[in-house]
Amino acid sequence: MLGVNVIVVLKLNSPTGDSEVTVTSDKSLTLGRSNHCDHMIADLMLSGTHCKFTLIPPKLKIKDLESKNGTYLNGLRIEEAQVYAGDQIKIGNTQITILVDKMDENSTRALHFPGLVKDRVAHELKLDVDNSYHTEKLQKEQRNYKKLSPIEKVLTAKKPSRKLKTTKQEIKRKNKEKASLANTLDIVLFFSVMALPLIFTNALFFINPLVVKNQRLLVVSEIGLITLFYFLNYKFWKFTLGERISGIAALYEVEED
Repeated sequence: MLGVNVIVVLKLNSPTGDSEVTVTSDKSLTLGRSNHCDHMIADLMLSGTHCKFTLIPPKLKIKDLESKNGTYLNGLRIEEAQVYAGDQIKIGNTQITILVDKMDENSTRALHFPGLVKDRVAHELKLDVDNSYHTEKLQKEQRNYKKLSPIEKVLTAKKPSRKLKTTKQEIKRKNKEKASLANTLDIVLFFSVMALPLIFTNALFFINPLVVKNQRLLVVSEIGLITLFYFLNYKFWKFTLGERISGIAALYEVEED
């Protein structure tokens, strides 16, 4: 079988459509999102250089090239594996199958699995169960980081994000209509509080005019209610009554979650 000229035809079913590529003997074929690959695929879930097919008759092998989202053979994430006719390969949102009907008899025979179908799952698979590519890469970076001098560590350290959380002002800016409603409601409520002592003293006057003979009760109750309302509404509570009624408070809590 080593002397046979094998040509494998692959069908690529990607989000942008179907395409076909061929892998010839003693050649490799790289697939990915980058135009530097042998075959570029417009799939956002792929890495720049995602995987590589290599055909050394009678073996067709696939190798993951440290891709972010992995390479899957028959549902298993692999680092490297031998591929046979009938296997299902998935990279990103792209499905890859071998087009046996477009290959010659010798090529098809070369890619026939030498055994029972039930034994295919675990045959010559190098699994990437624990995402070892990225784990090893992270461990290497950590080792290199430990070798750095204190000054180099400071220079290479990532700067913390300036924006830690969404502020109430930013929520109001995004929701101008609700913010305007909240401000209007607060003003209405403020004047309502100012009017309450007048209503209260007038009611008392009709009941007993002597109780409100002077204006002290009116002034004291006016100042007391306004002070209490101001303290509670603007200083004590996280959200004013207007913000609660308008729904701005609820939006802020959603953003924070």
